[in-house]
Amino acid sequence: MSGTNRIPGMVERVVYVGSVMQVIVNLAPGERIQVMVQNEGERIAHRQGDAVTAHLPIDALRVLPRGEISAEGFAAAAVADTA
Repeated sequence: MSGTNRIPGMVERVVYVGSVMQVIVNLAPGERIQVMVQNEGERIAHRQGDAVTAHLPIDALRVLPRGEISAEGFAAAAVADTA
């Protein structure tokens, strides 16, 4: 999938966190993002090693100045779509 604010990546890991699933995605440029996906009780569509496309919608994007990255070390949050 291509288009504005879409970056290819690969799922590093998926972690069950109760009402959400935490998906860690390594982006092609070498950055890592954390994606929170609502847990609707069904199996998540993504697994470790899956190729995905991260969509960073302008209205949901938050960019932190260098040195202000969250404690987890993630640079941003996004929605991951299958590639």
